[in-house]
Amino acid sequence: MYQSRDSRGVAPRQRCVVPFDAEPREVAGLRLVMQNQLRLWGTSGLAEQAELVVTELATNVIKHVGEGSPAALCLETRDGVLQIEMHDTSAELPACRLAGADDEGGRGLALIAALTDSWFAGVTASGKVVHCQLALSGAGSGHQCRRSISDFSSCADGEEAGSALAGAASATKETVSVLIANLLWWLAPFGADADDILNRAKSHFEAARA
Repeated sequence: MYQSRDSRGVAPRQRCVVPFDAEPREVAGLRLVMQNQLRLWGTSGLAEQAELVVTELATNVIKHVGEGSPAALCLETRDGVLQIEMHDTSAELPACRLAGADDEGGRGLALIAALTDSWFAGVTASGKVVHCQLALSGAGSGHQCRRSISDFSSCADGEEAGSALAGAASATKETVSVLIANLLWWLAPFGADADDILNRAKSHFEAARA
C-alpha cells in the first residue's frame, strides 16, 4: 500500500494491490483485506458494500477465467471515490443480462451495478480489468446505495430491457420484482432474512421520500 502526497503534505491518493490465485478459499481473505484496508483509510462505512462487490468480482474470475488463474485486486481512494479494480488474464469482457427468478446465474453484474455508483470493464495488456467506484461521501456513517431503474436497464440485454422498460407500468413493476428477487437470491447464502431486508428497504424508501 502506498500514498502520494501533494505540496501541503495531504495524502489525496491511497492505493493497495493484492495479487492472488483465483481459488474459492481466497475469497474470504480478500474480504478481510478489504475490511482492514478501509478501516485504515477511515472509510469503514463502505465496508459491507465493498466486500460484496469484491466477493462477486473474485467469484466471476473463478467461474469464468478458471480456478487457480492469477488475478489481482486493486483498491484506491482518490477524488472522493473508492476505486475497486479486479484484474485477470482473460481478455473476454463480461456481458450483462437480466436473469430470471429461476436462473442459477446471470445476476453478478446486475448486483455490481446495484451496489456501486459506476462500473466498467476494459481490455488490458495482460487480460482485462473490471473497475468499480463507490463515493466516499458519507462513508463514515454508512453508504446508502440508490439506483434508478435506468441503471439496471443499461445492464440488461437491449431487447429484453427495452421491452421491459418501454414505459408500461406493468412491465416496469415486473422488472423491479425480478431485480429484487435477484438480490435476495444472492444474499441468501450469507444468512440474510428476506423479510428483514424488504422491511429495511421499505424503511429507507419511506425515509428518502419524506
